[in-house]
Amino acid sequence: MRLSELIFSAVLNMASIYADFKVIQLFLEKKKKTSIPPIAVYACVWGIHWGLYIGLNDYNVNMLSLTILSLTAVILLYQGSMIKKCAAVFSAMIMGILMEELVWQLLCRFQVENREKFGGFLFIVIYIIVVFILNRIVKFNKENLFSIRSYLHIFVIIIGSLFIEEIISLTGAKSNDSILIILSILCLMVLNTFGLYDKIVEVYTEKAEKRAIEDRILMYENQIQLMEQSQKEIQSFRHDMKNHMLLLQLYLKDGKYQEASDYIRELSEIELEFGQFVHSGNGELDAILNYMLFRAKNLKCRVELNVEVPETAFMSNVDLNILLGNLLDNALEALEKVREEQRYLYIGMKYQKGIFVMRIYNSYNGNVSKERGRLISQKEEKERHGFGLKNISEIVEKYDGEYQTGTTDRRFKTDILMYVK
Repeated sequence: MRLSELIFSAVLNMASIYADFKVIQLFLEKKKKTSIPPIAVYACVWGIHWGLYIGLNDYNVNMLSLTILSLTAVILLYQGSMIKKCAAVFSAMIMGILMEELVWQLLCRFQVENREKFGGFLFIVIYIIVVFILNRIVKFNKENLFSIRSYLHIFVIIIGSLFIEEIISLTGAKSNDSILIILSILCLMVLNTFGLYDKIVEVYTEKAEKRAIEDRILMYENQIQLMEQSQKEIQSFRHDMKNHMLLLQLYLKDGKYQEASDYIRELSEIELEFGQFVHSGNGELDAILNYMLFRAKNLKCRVELNVEVPETAFMSNVDLNILLGNLLDNALEALEKVREEQRYLYIGMKYQKGIFVMRIYNSYNGNVSKERGRLISQKEEKERHGFGLKNISEIVEKYDGEYQTGTTDRRFKTDILMYVK
């Protein structure tokens, strides 16, 4: 076997194994910590499988060896029961066989020359694209990290590679070695593109998780502060209650029943604020709202609430955190720029039969910045801000919802409707 054939087969085997494990990741989660570096395990799977492919060149032996090697790697690197691991590996093998059959039928139908060479490259491209789409539907639908434009960039590279492959097929190269080397390079480009994409997804996911954890810690810290404040106010009320009881005893002792009745009525009208503004029963939602309403209280803002949500979680807590946090943070920043006597905040939420409606209305100073019909941040360091509005839009889009903003009578209005399954 010539050197060019060895290189081409090595690259095809590497790309095929990469696609197989991307299929496996549709069913299984990686272990957080492993005794053996994952890259070493994948390298062993590829090296042994490629060696058997070169040495024996038997299809049945190759499939059996790849199944055993993949299952061994899955046991070492992935979580889940043995049944689930076996099912994931067999699913990947079946997917690979179906892709091979599809490509072979296409090549036969269009009578492409050099079927073995171009068929191998076409198999890798189609297989990776199919796996990419499946990952997008199954996994990233839960956490929309990229816009449609980002995915188009990846497909441009893929389509470009196919276009170059087609030119080679039509014009022909001077030798088989040249064809194999060019196809190997194109295959590596495709593989590298998706490898970089995986790394970007991993980094974005870690950042999103870290941000969500930081926001949650901040809200829980504020909840603790509110509880501590509540305890202090309760202790103060208990201390004052002794004086109230003494005065009532004096009224009753002296027969001043009307005065005692009036005094009791005055006590009943005293509003005690213990820092807990919302008691919906939904812990995550209460934590977010109590934190934000505590800030509104410090601004001496008039607040109206209308919250009708179930006590159990009805959507992703991370999404709810980001959505409410950004909306109310923007509203409170706008309220800071308004005179104290004009500060007003309305928060309305209702969840019913999979539909979540949210309304946030707040006073503002009349200044709104827009660019191409879209709101933009008014903060001084715009390169560090403006992500809040983008995050809100992405979450609403994720739930196939509608997001509208408007202004009237010095009030900024935000209306959101989402379909939460």
